Amino acid sequence: MERIDSLREYRLDNGLYIALQKTPTKNIESHLEVNLGTVHEEEGQKGIVHFLEHVLVTGGTEKFSPEKVLDIKSYLGSFNAHTSIESTRFEGGFMVEDLELYLDMISSSVFNPLFQVEKVEEERRRILREITDSMTSSAP
Repeated sequence: MERIDSLREYRLDNGLYIALQKTPTKNIESHLEVNLGTVHEEEGQKGIVHFLEHVLVTGGTEKFSPEKVLDIKSYLGSFNAHTSIESTRFEGGFMVEDLELYLDMISSSVFNPLFQVEKVEEERRRILREITDSMTSSAP
């Protein structure tokens, strides 16, 4: 059985933290964490970070249309995003040979989003449905 090497950690000049662990598989699990969470919302902004998370992962980029982003996400295998108190986390699981495609898509989504009016409105409606669903499921 192949031994799993210890974790190797790096911090790039721009502050990006990278951790690598060699495993006996051809899969990659990626986590891009942005230090923007609900604690950063000001009075009257409740939910804006969660809304932004939704728009970033579905709204398209300068390089990829919203449809192309959805195609890439479904092709990769797994992709999700989560908003917490302190940060927003973008997670992906894919094969080694798809690393370049994933990095291109996720960096473009997070750092160069389009914010097309129709996609922003679509996500606004989706968030409102989520809120309504959670309120009705927790009602006595």
